[in-house]
Amino acid sequence: MQEKLESTRWGRVLLSVVLTVVLCAVLVVNLPPSHTRDTQMKVFRPILSSTGLRQNWGVFAPNPPRSTREFLARIDYADGTSEAWRPPKGGKGLSAYRYYRWRKLSDAAQSRNDRAVLWRPLARWIAREHGREGARVVRVQFIRQRLATPAPGTDQRSRWRSNTYYTLEFKSSAPPR
Repeated sequence: MQEKLESTRWGRVLLSVVLTVVLCAVLVVNLPPSHTRDTQMKVFRPILSSTGLRQNWGVFAPNPPRSTREFLARIDYADGTSEAWRPPKGGKGLSAYRYYRWRKLSDAAQSRNDRAVLWRPLARWIAREHGREGARVVRVQFIRQRLATPAPGTDQRSRWRSNTYYTLEFKSSAPPR
């Protein structure tokens, strides 16, 4: 099929047009944010999506994160004890990929209002997983921990700051479902 297409004049013209359109789409997607880029993306978005060329390179932006965030759930039991739960972390090498979903869940659980719908089900799941014989879970709290990243070239040290942003209390004697 390819040889047949390349052997005719119209086939070569068609291939040249397709190649030119794809190259223009790649050029547009790599433009800095602007009105021109936005209007052109309306035309090229379907082409970029269907060819797999629609990618966001914002991860390589010159503005690195200004803090490190950690997610912690505090579990309080009816007997007065408590424990902390953190999502599992991966080790070195390929094992880190096994824990990628935990990291994404942790990020989503810490995000503000748009992901608040996750908080209650996650708190109930944590309570269910950590309930134990003779010590019923009475409260699960989500705590966002943040460590500011010091400016490059400074000896400035920062401390972890914590804030509790969600609490779910279990009043009944039955375990959470």
